Amino acid sequence: MLPHIAARVERGFGCGSRSTYRGWEDFRTRSNKGSARNFECSLTGRRVDLPSAAHLAYFFLQERRSAVRSIEQCFPFLDIAESLAICAEFGLVHQAKGLRPEPYTLDFLLRESAQDGSTRFQGRTLSSSDAGPGAFSELDVIQELCKRHGVTWRIVPLAPLQDATLLDSLLFARAWIRERFDPDRSGDDEFPSKFLEVHRGGLTLKECLEAVVRRTGGSLGRATSIFRHAVWTGRIDVDFTKELSLRAPVELLTGDRHGLHSER
Repeated sequence: MLPHIAARVERGFGCGSRSTYRGWEDFRTRSNKGSARNFECSLTGRRVDLPSAAHLAYFFLQERRSAVRSIEQCFPFLDIAESLAICAEFGLVHQAKGLRPEPYTLDFLLRESAQDGSTRFQGRTLSSSDAGPGAFSELDVIQELCKRHGVTWRIVPLAPLQDATLLDSLLFARAWIRERFDPDRSGDDEFPSKFLEVHRGGLTLKECLEAVVRRTGGSLGRATSIFRHAVWTGRIDVDFTKELSLRAPVELLTGDRHGLHSER
């Protein structure tokens, strides 16, 4: 391992897994720092730092999926000799900082549970480009590294994730975590069906929740927390690309409109 790579590994960058993982870069070390978005992952409890709102939206979309066990951001391929050989094969200059080669990274490495109990590794790169026919690029290097290491890789189109409404709606639903709502103690497994009974396209979310409370009792605050959790877990399937707030109508998804909500 090259000395400058070993030095960062010794400091914990790019190491660990699940709750102990630390990304290869964070807001202090990124050359294009952007805005720091530091939060606690609900799957592992570790602190996560992401470089953009689009990365944050994608993280939340994956965090909701029941098969996902951990999401490791800025995951590095530390074998520089291997990536140098791939670059030479493709006729590319290896990425570097100054004169020192830097590892290629995945925006996200997803660890997922397969039906047979094994773990699947999914690599994701957010990009406005593609890895189609033409001159080789760093995307081809990442694709080859994933292939050699048994990681299923694909590009995630960046544009849909840059919609501010998507992130705002995800944050609204995810607030059940911040509110410390305990779904195991809510005692209301029938809430989704009760909500769908009163849901009408012209009613705001607040009006729908008030209708549920009039029928079942309780408080608007509690009903809001239960709704957030039901949406987050997919028991109420909403369109996150539409505004999700107490003041807006709730747009439900239909079978042919799942789009980026339904990655497998």
